[in-house]
Amino acid sequence: MNARLLASLLVACVLLTGCGDESKPDSADAFCAAAAKLDSASGNWHASQVAARAWREVGLPDDAPANVRRGFGLGLRLIVTTRSQKQLDHRVRLLSPIQHDDLKAVDGYVAETCPS
Repeated sequence: MNARLLASLLVACVLLTGCGDESKPDSADAFCAAAAKLDSASGNWHASQVAARAWREVGLPDDAPANVRRGFGLGLRLIVTTRSQKQLDHRVRLLSPIQHDDLKAVDGYVAETCPS
């Protein structure tokens, strides 16, 4: 899984502080803008990390289901705490099927919440 795929799965809490306590965006527009910024940063590792940190500050809308919250936190944490694309690819391969499903749930939630 490359950074672009992971970013789109995330175009989604917890980077270094733990999951479940993310800030709430003022609107779906703020959430979608932060998601788009992360997606557009793919291909530039440092920019992806900056965008992931910024997205954490925006957080998830209140209606996000539990699996989306877990995937959001996991994905952002992976991006922020990983040193390179190669290391990220390795770490993603080690995730459980449930963790992969949580990441995919973020992708579906973003697609539903953020019309292109």
